[in-house]
Amino acid sequence: MEYEIANTPETLSGNFDPQDTVCSSLPDRGRKFTEPSRLNGGDRSPSVLRLHELRTSIAGRPLHRGISLSVDRGEIVGIVGNSGSGKSLLLKCIMGLLPPDDGVVEMFGTNLYSARDAELRRIASRCGVLFQHNALFSTLTVRENVAVPLRHLSGLPDDLLHEIADVKIAAAGLPADVADRLPGELSGGMAKRAGLARAIATDPELLLLDEPTTGLDVIMAEQIDSLIHDMAQVQNIAVILVTHDVDTLFEICDRAAALFDGEIVTLCEPRFLHKSPHPWVKAFLNARPRTLRAS
Repeated sequence: MEYEIANTPETLSGNFDPQDTVCSSLPDRGRKFTEPSRLNGGDRSPSVLRLHELRTSIAGRPLHRGISLSVDRGEIVGIVGNSGSGKSLLLKCIMGLLPPDDGVVEMFGTNLYSARDAELRRIASRCGVLFQHNALFSTLTVRENVAVPLRHLSGLPDDLLHEIADVKIAAAGLPADVADRLPGELSGGMAKRAGLARAIATDPELLLLDEPTTGLDVIMAEQIDSLIHDMAQVQNIAVILVTHDVDTLFEICDRAAALFDGEIVTLCEPRFLHKSPHPWVKAFLNARPRTLRAS
């Protein structure tokens, strides 16, 4: 069967395949605000995801300049930053789609970019991904879309794949009849939930989410936030999400990492963001929340 996928920023390059994924007066450079109790001497349990001094570039243009970050089980870390700061590209590097020039991407204790094929397959089975524009195959039903990672990683028979897919569709808050619809027949909120259902299809331990509430109305955005929060807490999933939504950051994220000019300039719990001296962080906090944008 030939799959067709909508033309989104993730697919226009022609190189996208969901199964290729495993799953940014200024302060002086290097002057960052962090909330030290969490970063030094806090919970020292092994992190699900660890980035160490990550440096990337495209066509010789530096993107990330020494990014270091970790995400633990049950924790939601939000990444914010100005346009072009490298937020979504950082996720692609974590997914295995953008090899770093230097530094380490470590998942479950394994260096992603030096792992063998068998190790990569195991890592992939433990990760789930939601792309910014969902990246659903337009010629497959929702059920078939959700079953794609299961089919790729498990080799289970079709009847069992579809049964598991239906469970994940329900877990994402979609009615049963949506399973037989094509992506083009879904509302924006339904498509986002379908993307989340596919992201959790393999019962991942790590979720990578790119702008999970973009383009959604106030009520649907809050429902998606609640769904992500509940997944992280109930299933003890580590979540790293890129967002521009102030509400998402403060309502569900345990920590916030602010990217500017390819560096993390602030890393702390959202409630401490107001202490950051960085002008962009201050401007971000002054943005109107979604409840005011809707009025």
